[in-house]
Amino acid sequence: MHRKTDIKNKSPDSVIEELMEKYMGFVYSIVYKKIKTVAADEDIEETVSDVFIKVYNSLDTFDSSKSSLKTFVAAIASNTAIDKYRYLLKRINISNEQLYEIQDVSSDIENKYIKKEEQKRVFDAILALKEPDRTIVFRRYYLDETFVRIAREIGYSPNATEKRLKRALEKLRKELGGDF
Repeated sequence: MHRKTDIKNKSPDSVIEELMEKYMGFVYSIVYKKIKTVAADEDIEETVSDVFIKVYNSLDTFDSSKSSLKTFVAAIASNTAIDKYRYLLKRINISNEQLYEIQDVSSDIENKYIKKEEQKRVFDAILALKEPDRTIVFRRYYLDETFVRIAREIGYSPNATEKRLKRALEKLRKELGGDF
């Protein structure tokens, strides 16, 4: 279930039901954390429902080469919750300073998840490198080893090790489309 074209034979209700089965707890957690300070239970439930409708309506814009479906759902949940939060704030008159303070805390959770997805993508690209490039990149950036130590371990000169690292990083940049 990645694009509307893949699901055109299914009813909207069945697609939304599948999304809810898979992501309900995840979406509820995002929405709850963002609006719990200003929302009643009904507001949270309404916002969660809105998220799934928006996800369904946006499936034709989802690109699985740029992110996972879970990340796509998380972004929509976060944006929908922030919109609801702002709407509810207007009803209770919280200052803009308080709004930014609260929003910064909830944005940290979303950013951590997105960063984790990006780190996994980078790590998978490193694993796809051939040896000794994979070892050089891993030891340099994950183990923080010096060129001299890496060179000694793999049997290259420090200069050759550094050059191989530069070429490996260029391969990674191309593979990750500039996201590296």
